[in-house]
Amino acid sequence: MKVRKAINDDIEQIKRILRDLDLVSENVEDHLQDFLVLTDNKRITGCIGIEIYEKVALLRSLGVVPAFQKQGYGLQLLQRIEVLAENKSVSSLYLLTNTADKFFSKFGYATINREDAPLTISKTREFSELCPTTSIFMKKEL
Repeated sequence: MKVRKAINDDIEQIKRILRDLDLVSENVEDHLQDFLVLTDNKRITGCIGIEIYEKVALLRSLGVVPAFQKQGYGLQLLQRIEVLAENKSVSSLYLLTNTADKFFSKFGYATINREDAPLTISKTREFSELCPTTSIFMKKEL
């Protein structure tokens, strides 16, 4: 398996993976420059992205095709996107999740109140309209 930067030709495969996993697939194309994909050289088997807003970013769309789950690929994608974020001078990563809070907490993400979201994060579509208000909001300092 190989992790690489996403390209325009990947958009439909990324969206299909996210929809199949019941994750937000809207506006992937708006942030494709900060998406990574996991590939077995024939097809995309996982993805992750961030939306960068100066020194903070919203981590989004971490998904691995079920046949490749539980093999460490989610962590591999997470570590790679954190490096990408650091290289772009991001100091804090935020995320919303309905099901993966235990996964993220193992890797330094802490649950915080939605009211504590930076203004730029609270204005994102994921935060303000696409993710339910019951989603768990998490943060990690890089």
